[in-house]
This record gives sequence, C-alpha cells and structure tokens, in this order.
Amino acid sequence: MGRPAHMIAVSVVGVKRRSLAAVLAVVSLTGGCHGNATAKSPSGPVSSTGTPSQSADPDLADPCASPNTTVTRNKPFGGPQVPQARVRDLGPYVGQWNVHGEVMEIHRDGTGVVSSFTPEYSENDIVRLTRYRSPDRLLMQVVRVEFTTPDGAPRPRPTDACTLAAGLPVIGDSSILHFVGRDFLYESVTTSHLNPHDIKGNGGNPYWCGEKAGRAALEQCN
Repeated sequence: MGRPAHMIAVSVVGVKRRSLAAVLAVVSLTGGCHGNATAKSPSGPVSSTGTPSQSADPDLADPCASPNTTVTRNKPFGGPQVPQARVRDLGPYVGQWNVHGEVMEIHRDGTGVVSSFTPEYSENDIVRLTRYRSPDRLLMQVVRVEFTTPDGAPRPRPTDACTLAAGLPVIGDSSILHFVGRDFLYESVTTSHLNPHDIKGNGGNPYWCGEKAGRAALEQCN
C-alpha cells in the first residue's frame, strides 16, 4: 500500500480503522460530510408539507457533523506499571502482527509503528513499548503520528469532517497488549482520542494475529 521505505524497517504496532470509519466513508462518498450531494428524505413520517416530521429516524443524522472531542480513559489491564515489574526483553512480542487493514511489527529495542490504511492516506503511529510481568503484558504509547499518501510521500494531518468526527490518535495515547492464545494478542485501550464507537474492544477489532496463530484466531483477525 505504498508504505515509505523507512516505515518498512521499523516496528508497527496496531492501528485500526474502525467500524465507525466505514460508516463515515460511505457518508463521505455520498457527499454527506460536505453537503454537495442531493439530500434524500429520511425514512420517518413526512408532514403534509413534504417536510420530515420530528419523529424521523435519528440514526440518519450526519455522523460527520461535528469533530470528536471525547477522550476515553480506562484502567490499564494488569494494574499499574511499577518499575520493579518491568521486563527488559520483549521476548514473544517481537515480530509482525496483522489484523484487517493494519500491520504491527514490534522490535527488540522497544520501538514500533502502528500503521493503518485508507484509500486516501496511510496513518503511521510511532510508538514506544515497555514489557511488564505479573501479569505479562506490553504497554504501547504513541510518541509521534505521521501520514503518507498511497505512494509513500509525506502529507499533512487530515482535516476533512469525517476524519475529525472519527478522531485521530495523539501523542500520549496508550494501550496494553497481552496474549490470549498462541501468537494471538488482545489490545486493551487505556487512553484514546478516537470516537468511542471506534475504540478497540468497543467498535474496533482488538485482536492481533502472528504468523503461527491458529485458524480460530485468524478468523478473529480477518
């Protein structure tokens, strides 16, 4: 998908374009975000004047109408990260992980990149990774966010209405990765600036599959 050469060499840690993003893409294609398409009457009752009544289906409201301002904060899986529980070796977490529309690679030096893809651009979240024990888990924190065109050229941060409504990650967003099976990870969000409907474990897919993941796991990652 035209990832820049320097991104191929770095680790990638999970970014996902979530369920709401799919809805927003449909709205964008029909012009709903920009108001340049012919308006369609909602399916609710219509008054004698041809104007939709107040009982029209609220689900037909424009999902791109306003940018996301919600910041989600959850208690971290496994409890607080205390220095004495830190593990220097990332061990089995190192490698490439995949889920539909995203790639994640984790390097032994604790660096990584989360990459997700849309037809218009790629989002690359540069992350820092720290492993803890009791229980075994990996803290992932965003330290930089980059965007590139499909051919790999740098591009500005998206500012269209639908992207802003879905939300974008910012420095400091974080989550916890932990094993739930052989070569099978679950991502628990701790801090996120994405729309709550798109967050992993809520509307987004929280799973990551490695090369040796079993068939049942792979079904969760597709």
